Amino acid sequence: MALTEFQAMQAMIYFLNQYYEQIQSEDVAVLLGSLTLLGLWMKEVNKVSIQKRMNELFESKIVSYSMDILENKLKLELELLANEVIKRYKVEFMDISTFYFINNTTDERKKRYAPEEDDYLELTSINLSNSNISISLDCKEEIWLKQYDGCGTVLLEIWSKLVVLEAKKLKVNGDVYSL
Repeated sequence: MALTEFQAMQAMIYFLNQYYEQIQSEDVAVLLGSLTLLGLWMKEVNKVSIQKRMNELFESKIVSYSMDILENKLKLELELLANEVIKRYKVEFMDISTFYFINNTTDERKKRYAPEEDDYLELTSINLSNSNISISLDCKEEIWLKQYDGCGTVLLEIWSKLVVLEAKKLKVNGDVYSL
C-alpha cells in the first residue's frame, strides 16, 4: 500500500516530536535540512511500497489491454493463478507522457510470429526504475524528431517485449499510487 498523505503527515509530526528539543536549539537551516531528509525518506518508502504492489503482478496473464491516446491511459486486466486461486487485477497507468514499445532484443525485434490458438500475453515483470530511462529519437534527415525525446521510469516486460512508460499515476484495483 502506498504511503498516503495522512501517513506522510503522521511521519512528519512524529519526526518533529522526536527532534523538538534539537530543533529549538538549532537554526532554521538545520530544520530545513532535516525536513528535506524526511521528504526523501518518505519518497523512498513510497517507492518501495509501489514496487511491492507491482511485484504482486509478476507473471500475470494479460486478459485484455487498451491504450487510450486521447486520455493518455494504459489499462490492463490481469489474472494470476496462485495456490489454485485466480486473482484478478485492474491496472491503469494515468497521465502517460512517454510510451515506448520494443518487440524484442536486437534484430529479433523485427521478426513477427503468428500467434497460436492457445497463445496469451504474460506480464513477466513490472518494475519502477530508480532512475529515468532516456528515449532519444535521432535521425540526421529528420532533425525535428529530436523534440520528441522522452524518458520513463516504469518497465513492463511482456514475454520478450518491453514497454517503457512515464506516467504520473498507477491504479491497481482502485488503489492509486503517485509515480
